[in-house]
Amino acid sequence: MSNVANPQRPDIAASLLRMVIGAALGGGALWLYVGYADEIRWSDGVAIAVALICFIAALRLFTESFNPKQLAKRLEVEDDTTPKEANAARLQAVLMLVLGVAMVWPVVATLQRWPAPVWAYAVIAIFLTVRIGYTLAMWTKTDEFVRQRTKNVTWWTYFWSQTALIAYACGERLGLVSALTAWDIMVLITATSIATAAIVGRGKTAA
Repeated sequence: MSNVANPQRPDIAASLLRMVIGAALGGGALWLYVGYADEIRWSDGVAIAVALICFIAALRLFTESFNPKQLAKRLEVEDDTTPKEANAARLQAVLMLVLGVAMVWPVVATLQRWPAPVWAYAVIAIFLTVRIGYTLAMWTKTDEFVRQRTKNVTWWTYFWSQTALIAYACGERLGLVSALTAWDIMVLITATSIATAAIVGRGKTAA
């Protein structure tokens, strides 16, 4: 009798679902960018792209949370994930989804001129409150392995963001480049943090 394990079959239904939803999200982002090309700034385009990445990543993590083997591979653990880890992954997926909404919502609200800025900002305030609470709770409950990964991602994000900010700010002060807004900087830092997490912090993080 052979002891060779059969290779795991890919979940075709889940993959097709992710492809369809990803294509729909991509089409929506393209429609928004093309439809308002005259009003969208470069940082708005980056924010839309970041939001799209958050939506797709959240969808993938959420669907994988129902497959213990796939989620274990995602989290880089040897054994199948536990129900507790699956629930944590689903919560993480929801927060990634909300982050995407927070990134694209100011752009959409501005272009649609609805709702009023104060009400539009209330959505961002709610997101920030939930994000802070979740991060603090997860930081106290998670293990040292996750904390170290989170520290690595945070450090590298800080390093690259600060280096780029120093380089650009000095050029701006000398009149060599145009000024950036707080929105521009926030979008770039968020994009940097996502790229850093994908390169440096593969696996699970606390935030």
